[in-house]
Amino acid sequence: MADDINPYRSPAIANSASVTTLVPLRRIWVFFVGAILGCLSFIVAIAFVPSDLASPAQHDLLLANYLGFVFPPLVGLWSGMVRRSWWWSGTGFTIGLAIGAAYRVLCGNDFLAVMVAFPCLLGGAASVALGTGARSSFDGILVRLGKGLLAGLELGFVYMVVLNVMGIAWIPIDSTAEYHRMMWQNGPVAMSIASGFYLVLFVWASNLKRVVIAKPEERHHAP
Repeated sequence: MADDINPYRSPAIANSASVTTLVPLRRIWVFFVGAILGCLSFIVAIAFVPSDLASPAQHDLLLANYLGFVFPPLVGLWSGMVRRSWWWSGTGFTIGLAIGAAYRVLCGNDFLAVMVAFPCLLGGAASVALGTGARSSFDGILVRLGKGLLAGLELGFVYMVVLNVMGIAWIPIDSTAEYHRMMWQNGPVAMSIASGFYLVLFVWASNLKRVVIAKPEERHHAP
């Protein structure tokens, strides 16, 4: 006998070719992806920074500005990829560019703002704009903002700590060219570690711990 048809079954469900499922994001995988995104972002950003600037401070300001236009768009793009949505990928990339532009305008040449405001701006804005709530995107928005600010603070703090441990603060530097060379050597490592932890916290802050994806519906037919 053919499969029994449930008369109370929704027609939309009965005719659906796919179902949705919640897939957890493993932290070790998220950390690894974050480390790759951070390393690539740093390499791209520092490649555009001249080695003959007047001072290491100017070097760091320019580097941070370039990072602002590279790292946030990659995070936004990734947030769409884990959702398996081209719309979210494009939206995330655009929001990332907007975060970089806002950072450039708001921080200017203030070194303290560069090291503190940028990571917090990135974390807070990204968690609000790219996160999800239980019922809608506006649900729990203040909680996501607070968690995002914490995630951004971690990004800047860990980045600076790792750089200092690797010698940026205590090894004598005689010229900006030498400083530039040291940043080429140590910066990718520092950014990788910091961004790896950041992406884990970003997933926590934006409620992307589980993402909904579509899977083909398994159809079983009676013999």
